[in-house]
Amino acid sequence: MKNILILWGTAPINGKVEAIRCSISKMSVTAQGSVAHDHFEVAGENAGLLIAVDNIAAENGICPALVTIRSQVNPFTFKVSDVTRSCPIYIPEYNVIVTEGDDTRTYAVIKQEILNRNQKTILQKIESEPEENFRTAAASTINNPCPTWLGVSRDVRLFEVGFRSSAPGSYWPCDGINVNQHYTTNIRYEYTIGRGVGPVDNLKRGLEDSYLPIVNSEFTEGDITYSAQFFATLERSALKMENISGTHYLVADSISIGRTLTPEQEKEKDALWADEMTPDEETVLYMKVTAENKTGTPKYSWLRLPQPVGAQMTYDPETGFEKMEDGNVCMVALAEDGSIGQVEIAKLIQPGEKATFYFLIPHSPLSEERARALAQQDYNTRLNECKAFWQKKLDETMQISLPEKRIENMMKAGLFHLDLICYGKEPAGVLAPEIGVYSAIGSESSPIIQYLSSCGATKTAQRALDFFYAKQHEDGFMQNFGGYKIENGAVLWTTYLYMLYSNDLAWIKSRKEQILKACNYLLDWIERNKKDELKEKGYGMLDGQVADPTDPFHSYMLNAYAYAGLVGTSKMMEKIGCSDSEKIANAAAELKGNILKTLARGLADAPVIPLSNGCWCPSISPWPESTGPVALYIDGGTVFTHGTITARDACLGAMYLLYMDVVDKDSVYYDFIMNSYSELFFERHVAYSQPFYSQHGLVNLKRNEKKAFLKEFYNSFSALADKETYTFWEHLCHVSPHKTHEEGWFLMKCRNMLYSEELDEADNKLLIMPGVPSEWLLTGEPILLKGANSYYGPLSYCLTHTLPCKKLSLSLSLEPYTAGYPKVIIKLPLPANMAIDSVSIGTVAEGTNDIIIDNFNGNISLDITLKDC
Repeated sequence: MKNILILWGTAPINGKVEAIRCSISKMSVTAQGSVAHDHFEVAGENAGLLIAVDNIAAENGICPALVTIRSQVNPFTFKVSDVTRSCPIYIPEYNVIVTEGDDTRTYAVIKQEILNRNQKTILQKIESEPEENFRTAAASTINNPCPTWLGVSRDVRLFEVGFRSSAPGSYWPCDGINVNQHYTTNIRYEYTIGRGVGPVDNLKRGLEDSYLPIVNSEFTEGDITYSAQFFATLERSALKMENISGTHYLVADSISIGRTLTPEQEKEKDALWADEMTPDEETVLYMKVTAENKTGTPKYSWLRLPQPVGAQMTYDPETGFEKMEDGNVCMVALAEDGSIGQVEIAKLIQPGEKATFYFLIPHSPLSEERARALAQQDYNTRLNECKAFWQKKLDETMQISLPEKRIENMMKAGLFHLDLICYGKEPAGVLAPEIGVYSAIGSESSPIIQYLSSCGATKTAQRALDFFYAKQHEDGFMQNFGGYKIENGAVLWTTYLYMLYSNDLAWIKSRKEQILKACNYLLDWIERNKKDELKEKGYGMLDGQVADPTDPFHSYMLNAYAYAGLVGTSKMMEKIGCSDSEKIANAAAELKGNILKTLARGLADAPVIPLSNGCWCPSISPWPESTGPVALYIDGGTVFTHGTITARDACLGAMYLLYMDVVDKDSVYYDFIMNSYSELFFERHVAYSQPFYSQHGLVNLKRNEKKAFLKEFYNSFSALADKETYTFWEHLCHVSPHKTHEEGWFLMKCRNMLYSEELDEADNKLLIMPGVPSEWLLTGEPILLKGANSYYGPLSYCLTHTLPCKKLSLSLSLEPYTAGYPKVIIKLPLPANMAIDSVSIGTVAEGTNDIIIDNFNGNISLDITLKDC
């Protein structure tokens, strides 16, 4: 038996007591009030309830005994084993304390003792620390070198280049190249530059001009410096968009992992297959290796030519052709000073001289005739064409210049990474916005399409959205990956965001029937779940699998996407004058209400958890079918998946209710979810295994918690992305390279760092620099954004300054899509020891460095003077 005392700081309180895996043998009140069976009512200054709990189940880390105080206001649950006198349960939002039954202290005394400890929650600790930056994050996070994908855009014929620890497939003892990233006819070439794996690792890698998809490497072995360069281009033609045919989206999708095609789509793909997989012109990987002797005496260099693993090949030293058994050529090897005698060589290099070698690897082997023509290509011509090709793509989109060049270069490189695997035919038609080796998914492709829309690649974004409507089932269902059932809501939400970014109402009108069909599928799904047995347990909510784990529940993630999709559809229909708008808006509101009722019950039923400041708060499950976080094993079972125990909770749960505005920002539930997640599921404010599935960083930014946003921002990408070439993994445990879902969310965080919007019919807001680090202003370099798409129209701004002097200037322009302008809030990212003295336009919000411009007319030129410090 265990005696437990519940004390309230405000009264009266009434309700009943429920027990799970234990029983209540006795109840009494400590002041005014009464008890009757399992019901109670307490009142008075020291209102309290004393309960005796017995038949307590042995916990052993699973299935604990629970007691729920099902009060009319602020119901909550606690684990019997969590109740102690030394660390009482204190929920300040509910004005309640739970302690041991023989504790004679009053509510006020216990509360004050806890507050006197001056402890902080994890989020409060972040707020009290200096802003995070890449240096501090990288010093504490893992190093994740990753292979790099190279290609020509729109075409599935890619190459994957790696260097020893980042070689394709795993940790290979050699450097490696994979041909064909979709693992259907995958060929791996292995090569060695220098003598091989040794005791010293001084390899440096990077991208041409720090962002172009051309990979450079360099390392010194003894007295020889080796460098290598890799890029992809076409077999014969100059690398220009007019020379790119691309791969039909159905063929590209069919060779991706997890793809889902209807029988009709399978037939269409089969009819296209032969022509698509045997094009007239191959893609080719160009590889250049240079060995340089910087000493005063002759030195040997070593090289092993790229060799296909597990294949029977013959090498012809006279032509430099590596031939397959059928006589076709899979590699051309060239040297500047003659032929390469065999597949492994040791070459003496004189002082101050270089030896240069070239290797040309077609994606599929070529006839000898085509190989001879390939051998005549000029390396530098092809290299310059490649540079010009990718630079032109960049020049046609948003222009940026940032004080932190790493972020600037990652944004530029990231655009190329997204573009590289948006597969489809040119110059028009559907594109498949794939996510690494996986098929496009409505949820995971969403940040890709969002960023393409926001950075000015609007046509590419529209063509990528068309993928989901082109593959939509006749009944309106969208399913492009495995058993996922999340795509309808996600695609509708993404379509709405595309409309905001582009104002492309003509395209929205052209897709009206398909949009409504996808929407009606959701509405029918909701109706099927209006069952009495689901009251406060998923009533009127969608159910089904949302990610790889086959959890068929009413997950909050699934329903948050559905809500956002319905809201977006309503607004799209209103914009194009469709009468269905009001009906859909009402359905969205009803869904929100049902989600919130289920959430309230879930928070009441889940056990409270301790916070780092000595207080406690309710926790929440990822779906109403579980009691509390599944990682706490309240209902038993096993939940480990994808390298972590926390995946279902942190990545698929209630955080999406905050991100999708199902829960209002001023709701106490907002704090409960943020605090419980930060205490249970994050390290350095980053989720485990697949961190970009959790949107808490963007939620922090929505709440003006910039330090928490920057903590998650820097620590997540410094751990997941290659620190030299910027390629993202899917997971922290070296699973799935070139994962553009993760990179898409990184890019959207960069976008929201630089500018974001708050949509409100009465008071639309445009926020400038809401997440920009303060240290950027200490560099003296400008912050420039030109030609970005916002919800209100194309946006450009430039902040110039000469800190630590006292003058700053900001120019800003917006070309509005519709009549009227948003309120502009410039969140000047001043260091802590600086403050605004005066502004030439607008007003400064009291106690902040926020400059409010109410009467924005599309252009401002703002001068800012700082106070003496």
